Amino acid sequence: MAPPKKFVHRSFLELLFAMALFARSSAAFSTVRLRSIAPPRLRRRAPAAVPVRHASPRLVSFFSSSSSRSSPDLTDVERTLHADARRIAASAVSAADPSSAVSSSLSLVFDGAAAFLSVSDRLRGDGATYSYDASAFDDVVLLSVGKAAVPMATAALEILAPLKKRTSGVCIAREDYVVSDAEAARLSSQGVEIHLAGHPVPDARSVAGGAAALSILEARRSERTLVLALLSGGGSALFCAPRPPLGLTDLERAAASFLAAGMRIDEINVLRRRLER
Repeated sequence: MAPPKKFVHRSFLELLFAMALFARSSAAFSTVRLRSIAPPRLRRRAPAAVPVRHASPRLVSFFSSSSSRSSPDLTDVERTLHADARRIAASAVSAADPSSAVSSSLSLVFDGAAAFLSVSDRLRGDGATYSYDASAFDDVVLLSVGKAAVPMATAALEILAPLKKRTSGVCIAREDYVVSDAEAARLSSQGVEIHLAGHPVPDARSVAGGAAALSILEARRSERTLVLALLSGGGSALFCAPRPPLGLTDLERAAASFLAAGMRIDEINVLRRRLER
């Protein structure tokens, strides 16, 4: 007996919604940018490694739960559509997970006694991967900015831990991000300051965070310092450094005007680059 059309229609819409979620999350995931800055002599090309993803257990378990799909009221077709939708949604959440983004782009590669920090440039079409000889640097400065700043920084520090390098840095996240005790302990123990700032309009905390980042970069500047920058959405508002003679008030008014005009973020950032250092 064929299932009632209204039930198939509802399940089909759920499937389409999950596919849309996957597409949107994948696009968001692609904007998580990982950059490493070091003198050219410290870099060498290396073959791309197969990325290993670590899904967020909490979120994946939510989407993987089948308790609500065992109802006898559902037909076989509906159960199949529900299962497909939940699998697609779980994949979307996993792909957009900040820790997964870092883990799939940053890794340690050991060659005998030598250790290399491997950074995969996911934004390049050829998937270029660069390796940094760990023996060529003594310090690591971590700059993590954006709405995903805290989990990105935490994941990066976990990967870097075996190198036992002196670390420091600044992490600037959105004001409504709730930093867990574990995240706070991990970052502070590695000398990484946590700043919460305004978004989408920058505020005084954005300027303070930007000043802290620039200060530590200047203090640690050396040929034997590796700077690891992790950028996610929202960074252009959270990291703020007005170009003199402009001040914070000027940037706040400009940002409010840009948003009121309905400008896209890429358009806004073209102008922000001319207003900030």
